[in-house]
Amino acid sequence: MKRVLVIAAHPDDEVLGCGATISKYCRQGVQFMVLFIAEGSSCRYADSACADSINAIAVRTQQAVAAMDLLKVKNYYFGNLPCGRLDQIPIIEIN
Repeated sequence: MKRVLVIAAHPDDEVLGCGATISKYCRQGVQFMVLFIAEGSSCRYADSACADSINAIAVRTQQAVAAMDLLKVKNYYFGNLPCGRLDQIPIIEIN
């Protein structure tokens, strides 16, 4: 069994970067795991903890789950680190 790990900065990068490849090889039986590092939305808001930011993160997560379903990817993980602020997190926590 062949397995592939896709590491994406945030949800949508996996589809934009290699969605066609994921689709092609999933249909051939290759197992994919997608790791989303950051949540991908909070950087658009001055207050990353505001209701609009939290809602945007939830919507993006739901859309990513739907994309994983369409691509037949069964294994994925959301790191939910703050978008656009990875330089403020110790590298050991990101690892």
